[in-house]
Amino acid sequence: MIGIFFGQQTKSFKPGPLEAVKLSVQRNIEFGGLIFKTLGGLFVGTTSLVSSWGQSPSLSCPVNRRRRMMALLTLMASISLNLGLLNLMPIPVLDGGHIAIMAMEGIARRDFSAQVKEKMLLAGLC
Repeated sequence: MIGIFFGQQTKSFKPGPLEAVKLSVQRNIEFGGLIFKTLGGLFVGTTSLVSSWGQSPSLSCPVNRRRRMMALLTLMASISLNLGLLNLMPIPVLDGGHIAIMAMEGIARRDFSAQVKEKMLLAGLC
């Protein structure tokens, strides 16, 4: 009421349906890039396994339900996108691995035997 607040001041706007879809696609591309950047950093060793969540608590008013709801929905969307992208990785036991095996069968122009597919899937478990 007197102009003092903790945290960053936010601006709100109401996008139309097409603009909302465009913003959603942009945000998903941004989150997807961060997922792949983090995975790449884990392989190279530039990303830490220790989570930084909770290290810098933010001060916010418990009455501000819209902001908390938006943060919750963003987290849910991020987790969903994370699971979807990781599931499509070409690791044999995941869906991406099955897609990769089907792609190899398409390139070979023949179906692999059940034993070959089983060995490919077992190799992914090791």
